[in-house]
Amino acid sequence: MRGQVGDQSSIPRYFEVAWDTARRTVDAKLRLEIYETMRRYLDWWLSPVKRDARTGLITAIFEETTSELDAVSMRPQTVAAVDLNVAVAFACQATAALARHLRREEEAARYERNLEEIKTAINRHLWDGERGAYYNYDVREQRHRPRLISTTFDPLRLGIAPLERRERLLKKLVDPALFNWGKLPLTTIARTEPTFVEAKGPYDGRAWAVMSGPSATCSWLRVSRTQAATIYQRSCPGLPSRLSMPTTASIWFLPPEKGTA
Repeated sequence: MRGQVGDQSSIPRYFEVAWDTARRTVDAKLRLEIYETMRRYLDWWLSPVKRDARTGLITAIFEETTSELDAVSMRPQTVAAVDLNVAVAFACQATAALARHLRREEEAARYERNLEEIKTAINRHLWDGERGAYYNYDVREQRHRPRLISTTFDPLRLGIAPLERRERLLKKLVDPALFNWGKLPLTTIARTEPTFVEAKGPYDGRAWAVMSGPSATCSWLRVSRTQAATIYQRSCPGLPSRLSMPTTASIWFLPPEKGTA
């Protein structure tokens, strides 16, 4: 809003689309334009408006994360969300790679340095060793947020989670009692959480699903998008028989018990 500090965006999936487009196009002018948009947008995420000085983590508000129960009333510069920090880490990696290609060496080095800083911050502050998972973190109160969300698997991307932690995460991933593995797509929140709820009938606003699609499968398992779509289709019999990679306009709601799309 005009006159206010620009402190809110949405979870930055733009970098994935921009990176895919930039590395496929043969139009050098377009590639440079894409890089400039990535650079400017990423610099905002890395600015003091979003980045906590003490932890080095990126803080979220509202739709900058999919993992907060009451996102509408979130305070700015308070919650460092797992999904957001991994998304910004990817942004650093993609923007650095494109900068190298364009021979912008100084900028590439800066984004590579930020990538390593964010990966270190994720492992230092978001990991709970006792519970064996990554949790959102309140940077003001310096404590983990309590809820186990499927975004805990996001640090499987980019090699962020060390090997021992990956093994612990994968045990949770394939535990049907936690995220419904082997039956239907992963539930967004662990089924053991007090706030877990299933939508009854048509989507009624009480339950939501964002992280159970082929894109998440692709990210976590490090397979191609085509392979991820195949894995996803075979593991989700409740979905239509012919499924391409969905867009933001094609979201399917499958109650974990019935599985009717």
